[in-house]
Amino acid sequence: MSADKIYTMVVSTLALFLSGSLAIYTLFKDRKARTQSISDDYWLRKVVSPLAIEPLIKTMLETISAIPPDCCGPNFLPDALDAFMSKYQQDHRIQSTNLIAFGLLSPKLYDPASEAFDEVEDAVITYCNSNRNGLKTASGEPVEPKDKLAERIRTHLNSILQLVREYQSSLK
Repeated sequence: MSADKIYTMVVSTLALFLSGSLAIYTLFKDRKARTQSISDDYWLRKVVSPLAIEPLIKTMLETISAIPPDCCGPNFLPDALDAFMSKYQQDHRIQSTNLIAFGLLSPKLYDPASEAFDEVEDAVITYCNSNRNGLKTASGEPVEPKDKLAERIRTHLNSILQLVREYQSSLK
């Protein structure tokens, strides 16, 4: 045999070995990624969603519907603000504990979700305090109107749900 034929056979054999090894590696890597994805999806669907996501959505929507009228509303009662705030704080404590379930999936998911949830609490406290004190703008409108609070809650809820959606998309 000539040197050219030996060289060609060696290169061909190496290429065949390399492509076979790469195929086997890819197969095992894909299996591992699929197993991990199934596990993560399980945790999201069976643990985090029922424990944290569904109650969070329910609580936020109930909070929006329970916001008492602002200080310029005809049915404004300071006592209604106090009752609303008391109920909200109870619900907030429970939900903030439930949000820990996000940490089971990823700290990168828990931290921004918790931050958005705390911003809702800040908005509710600001609304209640400014309306209890009757703070109004120069035009006589409430400094913190009811609609503005409802929009803030919806915005933060959407941002939390977007975080979950992005996390779930990253699993595929």
